[in-house]
Amino acid sequence: MKNSLKLFIAMMGFGILSSCKDFLEVKPDQKLVIPSTLNDLQAINDAGTNNLYPAGMDNASDDFYLAESNFNAVSDLDAKNMYKYDAFAISDFDWQYQYKMIFDANVVLSLIDDIKLNGNSEADRQQVRGAVFFKRAHALFNLLVQYALAYDTQHKDLPAIPLRLNATLTEKIERKTLSEGFNQVEKDLKDAVQLLPEKALVLTRPSKVAALGLLSRVYLYKNDYQASLNAATEALNFQNELIDYNNMNAAAANPFSLFNKETLFYGISSGRGGLLNPTIAWVSPALYNTYQIDDLRKKVFYKTVNGGFTFKGDYSGKSFGQLFHGIGTDELYLNKAECEARLDKVPDAIQTITQLLVKRYANGKYVAPLTTIPKEQLVTYLLSERRKELAFRGMLRWMDFKRLKDDVNNRFEMKRVIGGDIFTIQPEDLKTAFLFPTLVVNLSGISQNNR
Repeated sequence: MKNSLKLFIAMMGFGILSSCKDFLEVKPDQKLVIPSTLNDLQAINDAGTNNLYPAGMDNASDDFYLAESNFNAVSDLDAKNMYKYDAFAISDFDWQYQYKMIFDANVVLSLIDDIKLNGNSEADRQQVRGAVFFKRAHALFNLLVQYALAYDTQHKDLPAIPLRLNATLTEKIERKTLSEGFNQVEKDLKDAVQLLPEKALVLTRPSKVAALGLLSRVYLYKNDYQASLNAATEALNFQNELIDYNNMNAAAANPFSLFNKETLFYGISSGRGGLLNPTIAWVSPALYNTYQIDDLRKKVFYKTVNGGFTFKGDYSGKSFGQLFHGIGTDELYLNKAECEARLDKVPDAIQTITQLLVKRYANGKYVAPLTTIPKEQLVTYLLSERRKELAFRGMLRWMDFKRLKDDVNNRFEMKRVIGGDIFTIQPEDLKTAFLFPTLVVNLSGISQNNR
């Protein structure tokens, strides 16, 4: 039992290894409160850590770089290793945050059928259940993108991550395949779509629209373009509002308000490592220089500092490194347009991207591609717009890096320069699957990711 509890602590991040023995020897407090109402279960869902998402994929993104002096000053060795694509980089906290979210979801699911409603309705119960499915799917998807190789049909039976689907401490930890992992994500999200309300009471809680948006993201990562298109289209049928950047104060320190009208679901990065702090994170010139002069995003997203550029356009409404990790309508327009183009629906794709970009360019300045544009050229154009629109948007750059590995026209490598050293990573590299925490491997006996 003690080994099971040690493994539980390692998976969920409750405590530090050095204090594990003391923790195990503390007798349970008989006065601990057991959730007994639907409001108790909703409180578990609403816990602050359930809206914190991985920082490791942010740290690996090529949207930014650190000056050598700033890199050397970073104290978090794991974050530094992620930044320079070290094959042995480990991100224990990302793992723990996501499995903590999964554990909380499993606790709620284990209790929800027997809970007394006490004035709540059966519909309220189903909404809580739907939120749990969304949050578990979201965490599992993040783990699959960060700790497993990119999904493709040739490698779908490769071992990926453990799937924890109940709240017991004694469940055997074993790696499931990519296919099994994504099947669970899709099942949870489809259940969430059926159970959640169209819009949430607060945006830190999921909704039907958010679940459809996440489902579109998942299918896009798998290169299942028809399914991604279907989910994005359905979500936009419910909610399709966009911010017109012509009406924004581009000079503001934080141009976007919290919970702006494009936000479908709100979450932020844990910010672990502090690499994305705008006092040290400089925008990649290769990214900044892609914006045209009439593209309002160039001024809304960025500001000039000492001859370089820093990012200020985060949908969290803040600017201190905990980037927006939620779901927005702009992402869904981009998903929809890309899928339409890849499915030979070129006029539809142009119409979709135009709806977005007329809100991003100065009035009357956006010129849409001609409908005679070759499909492959349009896809490349759409991906360039995706990068510009979703810059510094959580894990999406890392997701795109991995999913485009077999797209000969659009695959890319990522590179860091630190002093005189150059560090690169290719999307098919084994190190794109982060290492599991060493303690989890040692206690569970699961195999570590290959190197």
